[in-house]
Amino acid sequence: MVLLLAFKDTFEVAGRSLRSRSSGMTGAVVQGRDLDMLLHHISDCRTDPASCGDAADNMANYSANMTNRVLEDINETKNDFDKLVAEAEACDMDSTGDHAVSFNTKVDTYMTCREKQSAAAKLATLCDANAGNLQSTKDLVCKSTILTTPISDVQDICKPSPHQPLGEWLESMAVQFDTKTKNFQKQQGLCNDAQLALENVTEECNTLRNNSTAQENSCDGVLRELETFSCNWASGFTTRCSAYNLCYAGVLARYTKQNSELAKEIEQWTQTWTAAKKMECTSSAISSSDVVNATKMKECNSANFTNTSFIKVKVPAMPPKQTCSEPDVYPGSKLFRSKVYGRLPADITVRLPTLCLSWKGACATYSTFAGSAVFLKNHDGKFCHINNKQMYCDGSSKGLFAFEHKEGKTSCTGSAELTSVHSDQLLKCRFDHSAPAPQYMACGPAATGDPPAEIVIATNPLPSGRSGNVRFEFKGKTGQPVPWGVASEWGSWGRTATQQEKGWTESCKDFSLIANGGFKSIRYKYAKNSYNVALMDMVYSFVKYEPGEKEPIWLTNSNLAPELPVKHNQLQPRGLTNGPPQMICEPNHVLVAIESEIGYGSGALTTKYVQVRTWTWSCAAASEGLTISGSFGPFPNQAWGSSDCGPNGYVTGVEGKYCPQCTTGSGSDPYGVGPNYNAWGLTQMRVMCGSLSFAKPLPIEITVEYSSALP
Repeated sequence: MVLLLAFKDTFEVAGRSLRSRSSGMTGAVVQGRDLDMLLHHISDCRTDPASCGDAADNMANYSANMTNRVLEDINETKNDFDKLVAEAEACDMDSTGDHAVSFNTKVDTYMTCREKQSAAAKLATLCDANAGNLQSTKDLVCKSTILTTPISDVQDICKPSPHQPLGEWLESMAVQFDTKTKNFQKQQGLCNDAQLALENVTEECNTLRNNSTAQENSCDGVLRELETFSCNWASGFTTRCSAYNLCYAGVLARYTKQNSELAKEIEQWTQTWTAAKKMECTSSAISSSDVVNATKMKECNSANFTNTSFIKVKVPAMPPKQTCSEPDVYPGSKLFRSKVYGRLPADITVRLPTLCLSWKGACATYSTFAGSAVFLKNHDGKFCHINNKQMYCDGSSKGLFAFEHKEGKTSCTGSAELTSVHSDQLLKCRFDHSAPAPQYMACGPAATGDPPAEIVIATNPLPSGRSGNVRFEFKGKTGQPVPWGVASEWGSWGRTATQQEKGWTESCKDFSLIANGGFKSIRYKYAKNSYNVALMDMVYSFVKYEPGEKEPIWLTNSNLAPELPVKHNQLQPRGLTNGPPQMICEPNHVLVAIESEIGYGSGALTTKYVQVRTWTWSCAAASEGLTISGSFGPFPNQAWGSSDCGPNGYVTGVEGKYCPQCTTGSGSDPYGVGPNYNAWGLTQMRVMCGSLSFAKPLPIEITVEYSSALP
């Protein structure tokens, strides 16, 4: 009895660890009641040893129930996994294969219809040709001379000759009219026969044409049904994918949970099986006369008493999740065009498919046909293409392009990308000022410093059929351009050659101001060559851009080269007191040289004095992709001045002006000693500065035409 009571804890563990999966709560209650009864018998055995035999019998029965339930649980768990796998396989997105079979069957029906249309059209054509021949025959027969000769043409034959006997004349008339009557009646019969044959054939041709038209209408109806069938399948793509994903995710969650709990269940089953087998062994150690075999009872409690290696579950693998691929057969797709139009009879002309694109997204139905391959045409109707990365709209070739929207605006405008489709690769397009006008567009890999591959769509209406007009603008470079070079230092005042090299010109002498990299600043002052008042002149100093890492396109080692894109301008002589003329560069050009030659007076008293200057200046275009602009400020009203165009600023124009009100003198001249003759006519000058900026893309309006080149 003591040994029997020692197994009480084992019984309780076994009762707690059994799942009773197949019986649910009812089974658990029954199991708990059986365990309570068993423990009650064991307690009775403690006070009444004679009842230990009954307790042993109860243990044997309880053990058998426990082992059976373990086996049931294992089988049920295996079945649960199999069911989950079957559920996952049942999460089908409607069989693509079944749809393809149905589609191909409908295509075959459609092709048969068009073949009948072709045959009916051929019959109608042959009939029309036959009718044409009969019409020609009828015209030939019914318009013969004998049937169309007017009666006036035969009146002369009825006139007898003056001396012809009447009988002879009557006999002659009878012969002639009899012959003509027979010929006329014969030809009239032939005409009537030809007319009847033509009427019969015409009626037959009308019937054949009606049959051909009816067959064509019937085939058009089959085409509409085929388009609707394919479009409905494509439009259900999102719903099918969503339903499948939800189904598969739900099954996978239950599969994962059950798989994660399996190890714990196997441990419970092992404990239950071991406890049940110990109970079975214990019950067999008690004889029917309530005698306990202590040796056997000890064996029942050994560590390796029973084999539990069979308690395991081989978990089947979940079927892989299906890929939710976009439809490739729908009205407007390449494959649809191939299947539905590729085998049409050669003599049949069929309208293009009615596009089905709404399932691709809202913007797919606008004029950009977002996500689809398109052709582009300029305002002249000429197709565009890419050659050496740049866009040309000359109609020599039809390139493929595609729009992709970046913003979710309801009007499908705003930020987007335009790409060139080349060998199934999408090459992003961007603004390129060096590309042909008016598109200024290049497509391909980005280079350092390129503007972003982004457009801003202004208008994008719904298309008319398979084409529409789109207005957009590329995004240009932002920020400020990198300066072409570094600025030099100001020169100092002086009249000698050495002093001139430091930056100042000498009064009353020829001079050249050369700045191949462009002028940054120019300053001036009214000076004199000697103490002779008559030799007063304006002198100049400047700061130029020295060559940097990025040289402007007109820059040479030292001098301006005539073959470079530099514009030279020359003016007739001007008096010294007027200063330089208005030397202005055209738009997007910078001043790169100012040259002046002196001239003397023509009178006897002035031939030895400098009185005029002839001016020449040169401008050069800004580098490709850059623009420069500026305007003159007011005149300074003083005989000296300086104009600094600032960082990345360039001189684009210079203008002098007579200034009798300008003040001079050493006290007002920061550059050095100047003239001190207030009564003398003085000169002033102003400078136009321009700031570089990146070229701004212009709006582009282009016609977009849908293409079925992409799936």
